[in-house]
Amino acid sequence: AYHSSKYGKVAIVTKAQLDISNSYYAQGGIAAVISPGDSTENHLNDTLEAGRGLCDVDAAEILVNEGRERVLELIEMGMEFDKKDGELVLGLEGGHSHRRILHAGGDATGKILTSFMLKKAIEQPSVQSFENVTAIRLIRQQNCIVGLHAYDFVTKKNIIFKTKAVIIATGGLSRVFLRSTKP
Repeated sequence: AYHSSKYGKVAIVTKAQLDISNSYYAQGGIAAVISPGDSTENHLNDTLEAGRGLCDVDAAEILVNEGRERVLELIEMGMEFDKKDGELVLGLEGGHSHRRILHAGGDATGKILTSFMLKKAIEQPSVQSFENVTAIRLIRQQNCIVGLHAYDFVTKKNIIFKTKAVIIATGGLSRVFLRSTKP
C-alpha cells in the first residue's frame, strides 16, 4: 500500500483491524546479509541446507539477494532495528552460519515492523483503509479485473471498488488446516 500510493489511490481492505496479523505477533527477526564477512552465497547455502530439499530455489535466491536491499530501504525509511553502541546488533540463530538476524525491540520485531509500515502507509494521503470489510469477489470485464465487490460488517452494506489493479495479500492458507494459530 505504501509503495502503491505513489501511483494513485489505494484502498486497504481487511476483514479485521489493520494491526491484526501473524506478522504483528512474529517474535523472530529478519535475516539479511549486512555484515562485511557475510555473503548472499552463504545465506543461500544456509537457507537451502536448513530447508532440507523443500525450498523453492528461485524463491530462496530472490529472498537472499533482495533481503539486504529491503532491510536497508526500511532503515532509510526510519525503521529502527536494535543497536548497541550505534551499531546494528546482528544475531546468530539456528541454520545460519553468520550473524545476520536483525531484531527490533528484542522479540517484538513483528509488532514494531508491521506498526512502522502501517503508519507509513496510512500517513499517505492517497491511502484509505476499510476495516471490518471483506472481499466477496473480483469484478471482471473482458478478462480484466476492474473492481472489487466487498461487504462492510459494521454498516451491513455492499461496497463496490472500481480499480485498475488489485493486489491480493490474504495470508489465508491456514484455512486448509483443522487447527491453526492464525488470528
